[in-house]
Amino acid sequence: MSYGSHDTEWSDSKLGNQWRRLNQFILIVGKHREAAHYWASIDHKYLDETFESAEAAKKAVELELERRQDAWERGLSHDT
Repeated sequence: MSYGSHDTEWSDSKLGNQWRRLNQFILIVGKHREAAHYWASIDHKYLDETFESAEAAKKAVELELERRQDAWERGLSHDT
């Protein structure tokens, strides 16, 4: 799924999550409701890991997007 073409900085959503647009993808970080950890997603596809802080989740999701885009450019699977 692609969104607008301009990148944004991290912002708070109405749901209380943090989000940003980066390279036409939406990155979202949120706190798990029943636990003291954070989750992260790229276009609503969640990363397998959980994180101890929002900052760790942000860094991880940005790095994961970069890793996936590098793989896509090399012709590897979009699910890599």
